[in-house]
Amino acid sequence: MLQKKNHPFYVCFFILLSCLSSLSLYAEGIYWQTNYDSALAEAKQTKKPVLLLFTMSEGCTYCTKLKEEALDTKEFAEKAENRFVFVKLDYNAPTPELRAQHDQLQRKYNIRGYPTIIILDPKEERQIGVTGYRPGGGRQYADHLLQFITRYSTYQQKLHHIDELALQESELKELYSTAKQLHLDSGMKIIMAKGIKEKSSPFFLMESYWQLAREGKIHSKEALDLRQKLLSLDATHQKSIAFDLAIIDFETYFAQMDNHEASTEAIIAPLTAYIDEYDTIDKENTWRMRLIISQVYLEKDQLPIALRYAQECYDTAPYAVRPKLARTIENISAQIDT
Repeated sequence: MLQKKNHPFYVCFFILLSCLSSLSLYAEGIYWQTNYDSALAEAKQTKKPVLLLFTMSEGCTYCTKLKEEALDTKEFAEKAENRFVFVKLDYNAPTPELRAQHDQLQRKYNIRGYPTIIILDPKEERQIGVTGYRPGGGRQYADHLLQFITRYSTYQQKLHHIDELALQESELKELYSTAKQLHLDSGMKIIMAKGIKEKSSPFFLMESYWQLAREGKIHSKEALDLRQKLLSLDATHQKSIAFDLAIIDFETYFAQMDNHEASTEAIIAPLTAYIDEYDTIDKENTWRMRLIISQVYLEKDQLPIALRYAQECYDTAPYAVRPKLARTIENISAQIDT
């Protein structure tokens, strides 16, 4: 009779059983929900951030790599399973309801590729992180995701006590960068106000001007006063403030072009004004501005004027880029001749 406990078959069987048991336990570590609303409710109750995984269970190589190399590993579960409410939003979901939910959230969060992970603040459904596939394994990927939480938590604490903290300008810039990346407009304004009040910082003055331009207030008294203050801080043109202002103005007017709210001449006016005033001392930037102007006229099918600015650009551009500019000039000339 076989001695069961020592027979190789039984030894292999118990080893296999042990492995299967551990795999099952680990696989159950991450609980992936599929209902967005119930996940948000749980997140608000538990005060955990929500992790939205936009994925494709079929036909996506990097979705599979992210799953196998990170999300399905024991190392990831050990570090992350108690830190998030996990929601899987599958493009290939098995039911019409789940596919409709996926499509709605894809539009809401502007998902452009797979896989994409969005991390949400549970209190306000605010996006505090976005990422995709990264190599390195489960532990490293968990650390990457947790950094978003740490950064947001640090940001919130500093913003809450910003009037009490003696922050250096570099620290304010870092805090502002976080707010800008997360599209936290109210926080951006608070940080800008502190930077302007305490540091008289050209950086925050310029950001304030950019914010007003974005809000359509570029001709307001506040914006005009900011412009004058900024220009007074750079009388010798060492900080490129006039250049930055010209670019902000141009981008603001250019955004109105499709709505026919401004003429071509009005759109390029900030650039032509800069060229007229600074061409002799800032050729490094004025040749680029001429190229931009040429492209604007091309979009308007005003080819002769586009050609003129392209030729002026060629005459003042560095030699390294002139071959490309020559081809641009040839292409415009060919369009005129046809």
